[in-house]
Amino acid sequence: MVYVLHGGPRAGQIVDDLPNNYRIDKPQESPQTVEVFDGLMADVARWRPMFG
Repeated sequence: MVYVLHGGPRAGQIVDDLPNNYRIDKPQESPQTVEVFDGLMADVARWRPMFG
């Protein structure tokens, strides 16, 4: 799976493994999918900092 990172210190990066504090949308919600390059689709992973 390919992810585009949204928000946080790595915003805009394309990765194949989610870094700490990034999460895809919950399974019951439809994850946002975008076309990154010609035919390459990626899910959007959002920054969710953990406090405490």
